[in-house]
Amino acid sequence: MNSIDYSTNFTILEKFDRIFNRLAQDRRHINLDQAIICWSEELALEKDFPNISQEIIANKDIWIQHHTIVKIALKLYLKLLVVTDRKTMGVFGNLFNRAENISSKDFYHNIQEMNKEMTIKSVIFVAFILTGVGLLIYLLNKKDKNNNPQSNIYSNTDYKPTTLIKEKYILVLRINSDGNQELLDSLTYNHYLRPADSLKLYRATQDLWIENKNKFDSSKIKDKLDNQTPVTITSEYDVHFVMIELDKNDFRFHPNVNQMDRHDAFIELADSSPQVKVSPRLSYKAYENTEFYSR
Repeated sequence: MNSIDYSTNFTILEKFDRIFNRLAQDRRHINLDQAIICWSEELALEKDFPNISQEIIANKDIWIQHHTIVKIALKLYLKLLVVTDRKTMGVFGNLFNRAENISSKDFYHNIQEMNKEMTIKSVIFVAFILTGVGLLIYLLNKKDKNNNPQSNIYSNTDYKPTTLIKEKYILVLRINSDGNQELLDSLTYNHYLRPADSLKLYRATQDLWIENKNKFDSSKIKDKLDNQTPVTITSEYDVHFVMIELDKNDFRFHPNVNQMDRHDAFIELADSSPQVKVSPRLSYKAYENTEFYSR
């Protein structure tokens, strides 16, 4: 009978635990996509499998609906609990303790709902599982495509790694026109956010909204922008909309977020020099009955 080398197995899990706790110190990893990218870097996957982190990100919502992938995730989860503090898992741990009794549809719904209130350790844990499962599927697809070019296991049929188009997100801010002209002029002139303007932008923002480009194009805010006439007689209640294009969604711009996280998100915005567009001066009616929520 073959024996199992438990000492080696435990050493690997200890290494995972060290990386896991180090990543948990960085608040950026509360974003699931960012956490997946970091695990790919930690495991040096991009060296052998270029763009694999983007493929995992593009397909993760499909994968977590698949029963087989749920079973693989559960096994990996239980294995890693050997060295990971169970108490830090929070809702994630409770979900998996009863996961074998729920359907893949229930699993997907719970993951989506839970993602709104996940601790950073739970996000990193989910990201690790998705990265591991993603690598397995990537290798299966690669092997299967060598035999059958038309096949693609557990993957988005519209997704092609060689022509990956990253989804854009639009962050829209409402700013009072009066008292913020210097900031608005800077944004209008430069067409991007300078580090010197980040804090000013945070302080000037009254309301905000973030969504992907497709949803933005069909939003009430976009409709108001397209149909609202710039004011000719100014008022102290006039507003400007500031549109910022982002490469990814950032939960810190979502509703009901801790103000410290919100502040940090604004400060970090300038790091990627995002494109900025400022609307003309508009009447306060432009933001009535729209998707905006308070900063």
